[in-house]
Formats: sequence, C-alpha cells, structure tokens
Amino acid sequence: MKAIQTTKAVVMLNWHVLAFGHGTYSSKMLKTVLLRVLLTLPSPVEAGYPSPAASSAAIPASQVIQDVSAKTLDRKVIEDHLSVQAIIRSYQLRGHFLAKTDPLGMDSSAEPTHRFVRQLESYHLDASDMERIFTLPQTTFIGGQETALPLREIIRRLESVYCSSIGVEYMFINDRQKCDWIRKKFETPGIIQFTKMDKRLVLERLIRSIKFEEFLARKWSAEKRFGLEGCEVLIPSLKAIIDECSGQGVESFVPHAIGKGRLNVLANVARKPLESIFCQFDSKLEPTDELLRLWLNETFEVMLDKLFLVDSSRQGSGDECPNSWRSAFLTGCRYETFHLSDLPEYSTHGTIHIVVNNQIGFTTDPRVARSSPYCTDVARVVNAPIFHVNADDPEAVMYVSQVASQWRCHFGSDVVIDLVCYRKNGHNEIDEPMFTQPLMYKTIKKHKSVLEMYADAKIEEGIMTQQEFEEEQANYEKICEDAYQNAKKIENTKNAEWLDSPWTDEDTLAHIGGKFSQLPEDFTIHGGLKRILKARSKMIDNREADWALGEALAFGSLLKDGNHVRLSGQDVERGTFRFLHDQSARLVMWEAQFGDFSNTAQCIIDQFISSGQAKWVRQSGLVMMLPHGYEGMGPEHSSARLERFLQMSIDDPDIIPDIEAEDFVVQQLYNSNWQILNCTTPANLFHAMRRQIKMTFRKPAIIFTPKSLLRHPEARSSFDDMIEGTYFQRLIPELGVATEKPSNIERLIFCSGRVFYDLLKERKETQKEDRIAIARVEQISPFPYDLVDAECRKYSNAELMWVQEEHKNMGAWTYVQPRIQNLMGGQTVRYSGRSSAAATATGNKSVHTAELRKFLNVAMKLD
Repeated sequence: MKAIQTTKAVVMLNWHVLAFGHGTYSSKMLKTVLLRVLLTLPSPVEAGYPSPAASSAAIPASQVIQDVSAKTLDRKVIEDHLSVQAIIRSYQLRGHFLAKTDPLGMDSSAEPTHRFVRQLESYHLDASDMERIFTLPQTTFIGGQETALPLREIIRRLESVYCSSIGVEYMFINDRQKCDWIRKKFETPGIIQFTKMDKRLVLERLIRSIKFEEFLARKWSAEKRFGLEGCEVLIPSLKAIIDECSGQGVESFVPHAIGKGRLNVLANVARKPLESIFCQFDSKLEPTDELLRLWLNETFEVMLDKLFLVDSSRQGSGDECPNSWRSAFLTGCRYETFHLSDLPEYSTHGTIHIVVNNQIGFTTDPRVARSSPYCTDVARVVNAPIFHVNADDPEAVMYVSQVASQWRCHFGSDVVIDLVCYRKNGHNEIDEPMFTQPLMYKTIKKHKSVLEMYADAKIEEGIMTQQEFEEEQANYEKICEDAYQNAKKIENTKNAEWLDSPWTDEDTLAHIGGKFSQLPEDFTIHGGLKRILKARSKMIDNREADWALGEALAFGSLLKDGNHVRLSGQDVERGTFRFLHDQSARLVMWEAQFGDFSNTAQCIIDQFISSGQAKWVRQSGLVMMLPHGYEGMGPEHSSARLERFLQMSIDDPDIIPDIEAEDFVVQQLYNSNWQILNCTTPANLFHAMRRQIKMTFRKPAIIFTPKSLLRHPEARSSFDDMIEGTYFQRLIPELGVATEKPSNIERLIFCSGRVFYDLLKERKETQKEDRIAIARVEQISPFPYDLVDAECRKYSNAELMWVQEEHKNMGAWTYVQPRIQNLMGGQTVRYSGRSSAAATATGNKSVHTAELRKFLNVAMKLD
C-alpha cells in the first residue's frame, strides 16, 4: 500500500474511524486503511520524530481509500494489533524493571508497579489469543527475517531480550537511529553468540580475578583491601572493553577505578607486576595513609572524575575512558560530570561508565539512598543508554561490555553499564555486616560464587575439563606465591639529585621581549594596547622588566627551549580548574581571577595537589597563580588564604634541619609536598616559573601574586637579574644602606609579598633606613632556614619582627614564628600586622587604610 501523503490526512482518517461511520466514507473501509497505515508508522513513543518528506509518488488519502481491498476488518482486529504494539513497547520501555539482574534475587521492588507488562488483560487480550499471528511493527527486530509471529512467540522473545540477565534502558533517548541501533543489538534473534574460545577466555579471566582476591585475603587477612569479592566479573568486563575498543581503533585507555577492586584491576587489567603490589603491604616501605594509593582512587571520587575526563579529552577521540564508580556515590557532582560529556572543550568523545552496584552504600539500603529507581538515572540527562546486567552471568556481562564499547566507538557518546552484584564482605574486610544487614548477608553466605556457577556450567558444556580447571587455578596461585616471595626482596630506591640552573642569556631575553612588543603587520589594535606595547618596548631598551613582561619572558624562554606552556583558569577561556599533570616537560598554570575564588577548588587542592605524591605517587609540576594582596578591595578580593596552604605543608617546626648539609636545598625541596611562593620582583617570578621545568623532579608551586605589583613603579627587575649566573632567590636580603653597618641595625624585619613595598616607603619617610633592615621571604615553604639564619647572624644586635598585611590568625605568622624562634634558640619574634578577625578583610576603604597605618607605625616604632 502506498503511503498517505501527509500527517494531516492520517489524523483526519483517525477521526473518521473514531466516529465509526459518521464520516463521508464507510467505517469498514476506513478501518482497513487505518490498520495498514498504523502498521507502517512508528510506535506512539516516536510520534515526535519528523515525518518523512513528501515525495512525488505520494497520493491523496481519498485515492488510497478507493483502492483498498473490499475485505473487511472488524474493530477487534485493529484493537488487537494495536494491543500487540503496546505489548512490544511496554517491554522496550519497562522490561528492565522485570529483568533478573539481582544475583541474590532479593530485589522485587519493581514487581508490583510493573506487573501489568506481563498481564494480557492489561491489553484486552487473553489466553485464547496466544496462537494468533500478528504483524510486527517497524519498531522491533524480534522477528529477524519474519514479519509476523504468534503472540506466544512474540512474548517469549520479548521476555528473553528484556527480562533475562540484562535490563536494557534506552527508550528515553530522543534519537530514533540510536534506539534502532540498540534494538538490533539485543532484539535480533541469535545475536548473542560466544565461541568456545570466548567462553574459555572468560573462565580464565574469572579464575585470575577470584584467585587474586583469595590470595590477598589469605596473606593479609587483617588489612583493608576493599576487595572485589562479589563482583569479580568486573575484571573480564574491563578486559572485554579493552579488547573490543582496540579492535575498533582506540589507541589508549584512561581508566578511573574507585572503591572496590582497585588492586585487582591493577594486577589483572593494568598488569602491574604483582611484586610491586605485594611489597607495599610490607611496613618497612615508605608509609602512606592507605595501600589504596596504588590505584588513583579517591574518597572524593566525584572530584577525580573531572581530572580523568579532562585528561581523556586532552588526548582526543582515539582514547577510551572507562570510568568505574559505586552506586552509593552518584552525587550532584556526578550529574555535573555527565553534563561535561558533550561540551566542546571537555568532551571525551564517549566515556564508558561502569557502576559496581553492590546494592548497598556502606550500610545504606538503596531504597533510602535516593528517590529514583536506579542509581544510574543521572545518566539519562545526556541520553546515555543504560545496561543493567546480572554480575553472576559472565556471558551477559561480556556482551553488554562489547555493546557498550561499540556504542562508544560508533556514536562517540557516553554509555553506562550497571553491574548489579553484591558485597561479600563488609564495607572493608574488617567490618562485620551481619549487624546492619542480617537478611542480605544470610543470603550471601549461602550464595555460590560466580566462578563456581560458571565453571560448573562450562565443564558440563565441555569448554574445559575439571582437571584443566584445577590446573588453571593452581598455576595462578603459583604465580601469586612467587611474586609474594620476590616482593620481600624489594627495597626503596634513591631519587636523583637536581641542579637549579634555570637562567638564560640576555640576547634571548631581548629577542623574546621584542616579539612580545611587536604588532603583526596590517593588524589594528585599541589605542590603550598600543601604549602598553610601546611602554614594553621602552623597558626592553632599558634592560628591565615589569611583572607582566617578566612572566612573558619566562613563557617565551621555555617555549624556545622546547617546553610547552599551558595557561588555564577563570580568565583563560573560562577553563576553570582545568589542568593536566601528565606532561612533565610542560609548564602548566592555573590562575584564579582572585585568589579568594580558589576556595571552590579546595577539594581538588586537598586531595590531589597537596598530597598528590604522598597518596598517589604522582609528581605534579602544576603552578597555581593566586592573586593575593590587601589593597582595599574587601573580603572577597583580598586573600587567597595563604595560611591554609601553609597549614598543609609538611615540614615540622620543631625539627630544625641540617642547614650545613651540602644538598640541604635540594633535599628540603624534594621532601616537601609543594612550594609556597610570594614573589616581589618580576625576576624572581621569571625564575620561579623556569625552575618548575628545569629541576629534575616536580613539585606543585602555589604562587601568590599581588595585583598591585603589575604596575607598581618599584616592582621592576633588570635583565641582570635574569641572565647567566642568576637563579630563584628563596629570600631576598636587605640591599640598602642598612648593610653598611649591620651592627647598628636595631630591628630586622622579615616579610613576604607586596607589604614589602609599603614597608620600604614607610621606612624611607620615617628616615630609618640605617636602623631597620628588611628581608623578603620569597619561598615561605619549604622554609629557607639557612638564609634566615644568615640574616639573623648578620644583624646580631637587632630584634626580630615579622610584618604582614593579613590578620594575625591568617597569613604566614603562625607558620614562620615557631620556625624562626626555634632556629634562633628561642629568641622572641615580634608581630606587626592586622589583629585577628573572622573575615579576611574589611570592605570599608577608610578602615582598611587605618589598619595599614596602624601596623606600619608599629613596624617602624623603635623603643
């Protein structure tokens, strides 16, 4: 039958049929037309899809009606065919609620609500219709090559597809092509096929997964391992994803595993040598907070998502990004992470999310953990298909893993595998779950492992003999035992030393400065920018650099040496909190608009920057540029919270290091967790940036950068401070007339940051340049004990004072005071600065000025 020309014609026919003969045409003829039209149209769920374009072959509805066969169809035939379509759609839409995905068989919450899917009376059919043959609509592929099937067979196939070990959730996707792709992958008869070799491979991988956990439990029964028991099929699943994606042309994988089974993934997926895993259970090695650092897992896993997704987005569409998480941790950040999936600057071109869904979060039942049916419902916002699968059916898991990989490679978008399993032990191996979940764990104790069930089935099927199965287990146990013995021989290794020699020659500086001062030909810019470039060119002629030029010279010299420079931050294409750790020869900088705003990244700072090397064994050279300075701009634009960063620095104020040691500077920096810098000159900023790349190991650098120094006339540096023989100065000593007669100096002031220029001006105005010496601590942490000691000994008759513009309970005071005092044998260190306060700064300009005057007066007042 030819297609009706327009949707309007179909609607008109529909109304005539509903009127049952009250139109111009006979009701019997219209029923026949309607039936045939309905059987060629999409199902009701796809009513929103665009109608096919009208073609020249289309004919008016009236002509179609005249050509209809005289054979009559009664009302029940039409209704029954529509009912069959409704049955098919119900299974497609709600079948996943009825799927046997719970390996424990305890989840029956969906049964009462969705029981109608299986009830014929819900569709006005009964048992007498089971043998009737019905034409299949275009929205299903269960017929294969057949266009019509008996109702009994239709239901049987729908049950097999949608209500077995796999629950397919996809009908919310608003793209018919994608929906049809999924239907073909699951509805096509006989599409799930595995060869004998495939099944044997799955069994071998299961053996490795389970025996690894058993070995750890046997050797370290009292350790927290957060093992994979109850979801060992995750290992074959990840391996299947890698196999499938590799065949599709994926070049690399960026995995993010959290929670359960991280060590198993390391051993059996990443193939980390077992010796290097086992040796870290030994207490003689370097201590860490948990052994779990072996894989980049994080309690704040929602934050880690973004690091991995950004890393994958950097590497490109040829990378796979499997992302595994627990059902209890789908927080609001997960929702936000999903929304990154298709953003131009963040897209990974598809992430495979695997939920290790052990149906419990510590002690929380799913029914009280969320209001939606599934923990994966957040994925619906990005039209990611969700495959719920029973972890006790390895072949179903393998097929879902393959389909998810194909989806990612074909469509370049996210997909979710909800691996429904159970937790054999408590939250960790030491917890006793019988107190909080007695019914569940009573069932778990009786439940056979997936390896037992699958091995029994495959041995009976002839895939592997009982002897081969036992030999395979024994072989892997021997591998683990040999690795365990070898692990006992592993000892710590010493890190190589480094040379801090980041200088460059003057010709290079002049060349780079000239390029930064020139305009491209035929390029028109704003008049204000012309003045800036002209002033910059004049500075180069005078062999000096301001703050901005010093930064530019650092970038240019590194680029000239072949080192990439990456800028990110709130004012750099709005790439907020986006940075990379993996390129050690790249200067990667994140700059906040104001340092105050970095507090929204506190979780990232705490978990991955301050403790990155200690927890994850990952050296990072990230530079965080945090504008910081009390310039009367109020409590939201003054403080980058210097005190918080110093509080997280790991050096002990009660332990004075051996400052006479030859490698003191190198070893102190290597032992630190990061550098806290507050530079006061463009030259020192220049060296600080170059040092990040030129030293042979990596440490994060937190640089506090006052905005007022960008144009401060005193904040200039000569090229002489940047060329050969110069280097980063951890402390800049007094350089004025106070050095001529050190014994006459009455007060030695230590300070850091922009307050130095306030002190410099105040000292000049009060004419105390020959009585007060001022030293600038440019590297606050690790603390420059050797240089502070040298200054104190030089001005041996002077009292010591620390001056800061921050409040007393903020800034560097509480950090530097005990260190200077202990270094100098208990000598008192006086304080001058703002008094303690709750807010970081006042918003009242006059109060700000009064506070400044007060502590400057204290600093300059000599008894």
